[in-house]
Amino acid sequence: MQDEMTPRQRKKAFREGRDIDRLPTWAFPQDYCSRLIGATLREYMTDTKTFLKGVLTADARWDFDVVEMMIPLGIDLGVERSMPEDDYGVVTKTIDPTEKEIESWGVEDVRTNPAAQPGWERLEALQDALAAKDRAEISLMVSMPFTTAAMSLGTDKFLKKLIRDPDYVHLIVGKLADMIVQAVQAFKGLDVLYWCPDPVASGSMLSLAQYRTFAQPYTAKVLHALQEIAPHPDHVNLHMCGNTTRLWEAMADTGALLMNIDETIDFADASRRVGDRVHLVGNVAPMTMLIGSEQDVIEDVKRSIRDAAGGKALPIPGFADSPPLKSPVENHDALHRALREYAKWPLDEERLTPA
Repeated sequence: MQDEMTPRQRKKAFREGRDIDRLPTWAFPQDYCSRLIGATLREYMTDTKTFLKGVLTADARWDFDVVEMMIPLGIDLGVERSMPEDDYGVVTKTIDPTEKEIESWGVEDVRTNPAAQPGWERLEALQDALAAKDRAEISLMVSMPFTTAAMSLGTDKFLKKLIRDPDYVHLIVGKLADMIVQAVQAFKGLDVLYWCPDPVASGSMLSLAQYRTFAQPYTAKVLHALQEIAPHPDHVNLHMCGNTTRLWEAMADTGALLMNIDETIDFADASRRVGDRVHLVGNVAPMTMLIGSEQDVIEDVKRSIRDAAGGKALPIPGFADSPPLKSPVENHDALHRALREYAKWPLDEERLTPA
């Protein structure tokens, strides 16, 4: 099924309240692109040519509205990670900084940092390849300060500090927020979106009071900085995994205009509670992509659109979280067919009912 508008035309009309052919989508499969070209995960993540081949092959097949990539921010805290050949790495060495060490932290200029140069090369190549045909918008990933702190110190140890040493938590998360705000100034003037994951701040980890105290103010600070440099405030998408039910209003209070929340929650309830304030992004389940049939995927697309459609701010259907690397390619084909068919605007409620 062919679209009547390009991704950029659709997004502009969507923002301005004009007629659109279908809802914008956010269904980039991230590292799954490596599967389409027979590359290992390490090759895809470390080699620029392999990364570009994977993304552009996937875009040619599925015609995304958004593709995602990352430019390192130069926040090197001494954390060490493994890098298997064809699997996700894990943190092998965390840090335990003193307050004095935290206060001394600085950030390298992202524009000149050697570690960031491959990212700039990827961005330029993607811009050349996608903009020429007015294709997908590009989104840069910017991890939020609470999750960055937790991953750096070790999640269990860090979460215990919320109770045992709250001043220390404020110091490190606040310092990281300042560093991220400084680093992202290098992106000023870029015509990109921002995808902002904060999985450790999830309601599966934190109470509402803890989220409002230790994560929300610092997330809001970074999101505000991104909105100031982005072409439009709705170019910033806050993503959180797990059960976020008790956090929705607090997440919206960060100033995020897009919220990407996963399939473990009631999307219809989220639409009722915050759908007048934010565009809900998602929430097709990764496990449906992995073990479901093509019809299961289609039904999950219909369900996600149907459940989120009640809000004043229109939904942006797509993934709840990254699809598993072993998910069948046929399920991805079914997903994108269904997104085009059932996100047609205006929505046809009868066609969105369960089969």
